[in-house]
Amino acid sequence: MSEDLASLAADDEEFWQSVADLMSGLMIVFLFLAITYWAHSAKQRAQMREVAVVYEQSRRELYQELDRVFAEDLRAWNAEIDSVSLSVRFKEPDVLFEAGSATVRPRFQEILRSFFPRYVAIVRKYEADVEEVRIEGHTSSEGPGAQPYYYNMALSQDRTRAVLAFCLEESGLSADDAQWVRGLLTANGLSSSRLIRDSTTNLELRSRSRRVEFRVRTNAELRIATILEMSR
Repeated sequence: MSEDLASLAADDEEFWQSVADLMSGLMIVFLFLAITYWAHSAKQRAQMREVAVVYEQSRRELYQELDRVFAEDLRAWNAEIDSVSLSVRFKEPDVLFEAGSATVRPRFQEILRSFFPRYVAIVRKYEADVEEVRIEGHTSSEGPGAQPYYYNMALSQDRTRAVLAFCLEESGLSADDAQWVRGLLTANGLSSSRLIRDSTTNLELRSRSRRVEFRVRTNAELRIATILEMSR
């Protein structure tokens, strides 16, 4: 009887020892996976941090050059540059288009002839970082019909197409610059989706909301997405 108990105790001890060995092995595997994961994530973070640093440097340099070249003109054009979004904003609606029209007015044509060729020459210096050059058309919330948003969407899209066509065909852009920017330039009618509001009352500033913007979109987001995709 005592021999049987001793045998059972030995088997039991051997069983639990095997379980302990298995758990130890699994812990080593999990530890290895954790170390690999964190090392990989650290690499990702380093890569994304590098992209962010390059983007911020390019954004700052591009803004500074745009501001230097167009500083005096912007006052005459009633325009401004947003240092964060890199948008050149033309905010004098009476100069841009007649009410309800998508025809570029003569004064805005003069402005575009002065602005666009120089703008492309500056942006092209950063072509390695540029994903898109956007022409954005914005309206106020006013308009005919029960749902003016849809009317304004069509109007703003027609306007940006008209500005794009003028810039490519009639602004005096060189053939080489026109060929380069054609693959990046897009027309984006945004209706009243991005109204400008009073910072105190939050009320819509209708005149300021009616505007045309030229905005550079960099490839920083695409590069970060590529880093994440390659890590899968």
